[in-house]
Amino acid sequence: FGDFSTSLGQPGEECEWTHYIPAAINIKMADGICTVSETVHESSTCFVLRCAVFAVGDGSDMEPTHLVTAVKVKPADRGNTLLSPLAGSSKMKERGWVVFNEFVVTRVTENEALHLDANWKLPCILYYVQLESDPQNVEIRAPIPAAVFWTDFGNLGAQQTRLMISEETLPKNGELVAIDAEFIALNKEGTRAVARVSCVREDGTCFLDDYIRPSNSDTVSDYLTAWSGIEAADLDPELSTRHLISLKGTYLKLLYLLQQGVIFVGHGLSSDFNALSIYVPSDQMRDTVHLFYLPGQRMISLQFLAWYLFEESIQQTAHDSVEDARMAFRLYKKYLELSENGKLQSVITELYEAGKRLNWKMNGSPLQADIA
Repeated sequence: FGDFSTSLGQPGEECEWTHYIPAAINIKMADGICTVSETVHESSTCFVLRCAVFAVGDGSDMEPTHLVTAVKVKPADRGNTLLSPLAGSSKMKERGWVVFNEFVVTRVTENEALHLDANWKLPCILYYVQLESDPQNVEIRAPIPAAVFWTDFGNLGAQQTRLMISEETLPKNGELVAIDAEFIALNKEGTRAVARVSCVREDGTCFLDDYIRPSNSDTVSDYLTAWSGIEAADLDPELSTRHLISLKGTYLKLLYLLQQGVIFVGHGLSSDFNALSIYVPSDQMRDTVHLFYLPGQRMISLQFLAWYLFEESIQQTAHDSVEDARMAFRLYKKYLELSENGKLQSVITELYEAGKRLNWKMNGSPLQADIA
């Protein structure tokens, strides 16, 4: 790409950074030879960098820890202050890139977005777009086949069980599916990782109950059994009697359901889907933690809702994702019933009054978690 050395400038002068990654390149084809340059040539075509994916680390060694994505965005509308209080300002125009670092999204300058450091930041994917090409708002996603539900992702032991399912019995567009997940802690940092995912139909039958096998590079620091119900043997390929599978396998199953247009019902869905790194449109979610909620108040746990609305005790010894998914379904149906009868707001108010009066305890026992 030519000379991309850094120009340090003179003392007292503002430093102009030059990057190994050019923000634009010019490509010329002549006699079968492709010439790439930052300089405009006759008959060359300009391509501008719209997106870049980087492998980053902590700088302690050369091994990257995760990926981040930098995306060039259009200048903010001066009148649109909903995007940012800086919208339309010169400072915002300078920050023409957005960096996605897991769940942290930050506006940065082009220098910050595109600079490289061999110690901790290296490019993986560069996405250039022809400057004069017509924009096309076309989204193409590879369809996920139903076969992911009966494909073995990894070596399953002979003693492990699986649910029998066929394509004809899989949920279809617009059908309700209740989902719940359980989690464990990984490595010394205690990173939260999904260990079990369960899905049930509206009639309460379970058609997906996957236990997630940790990757070889991860070490389980805590099975969180009191909350997750997960035992060490459940995730051990040599000992498990569960349907033990890789995270990729479960991920593909959920993507299949998402592409089919099913509507997910659950309690704390945003938390579960964030942990699974899956984006689900709001019109495909029915989250009971928000359906039984007063603005400005605490979220009410599934455990307390079950006890108050149905006089049933759940999660007494440990969480069970199938049981919790079924309860979320019942709560959603209760929500529809109360809404139809015009009693929803009064019941929610009574819920909070009872919770405060009892200090959110049932039979003298505190709840395990606010939204679990």
